Amino acid sequence: MKLAILAILAILVLQFGVSGQTKRAKIPLVKVNKTVEVIQADILSLRNASDFFVTYDKFDDLTTVLCKTDLTLSVYFQFKGKTLNGAVNNFTIRANSKSIKDKFSVSNKIQFIVDQERIAINNGDYLMSSGGAGEYLFFKVNKNTLQKIIDAKKVEYRVGAYEGYLTVSERDKIKILIALGTSY
Repeated sequence: MKLAILAILAILVLQFGVSGQTKRAKIPLVKVNKTVEVIQADILSLRNASDFFVTYDKFDDLTTVLCKTDLTLSVYFQFKGKTLNGAVNNFTIRANSKSIKDKFSVSNKIQFIVDQERIAINNGDYLMSSGGAGEYLFFKVNKNTLQKIIDAKKVEYRVGAYEGYLTVSERDKIKILIALGTSY
């Protein structure tokens, strides 16, 4: 109780000063760096933690934080080293197909219809797994475009010959991924 009163008093002093004159409180932003262990602990606290993965490649000194949204799409970000030293602005959408047929070889772009607006991301990098057991397309996307996609009421997408929807719960997972990539 005493601690709560002291906290309220401190806030009032910041807002009004000692003399009673109103002044704007300046609260400094404190930079908090997130280590791989902190990100993993954040993920373990999630209800859907099994949809998130953190891997560290010691040879390339590269950390990847990935979120599975549905059977076809995953979204991830990467950073150098084991500590995230700033907000992530670049993400990758990975489309994968386990089909024997080439679903993605018809086009190297992904198209979204986001609340009736079309967003096309071109020039995806194509990769066929060894033995032809699957294929992948990788699309670079900035945080603003990704945010626009996940904030929509309805999201449809087409990648190669495959069409699908991103549900609200799948978009919520991407929102969590963006939050994990924010170190402030």
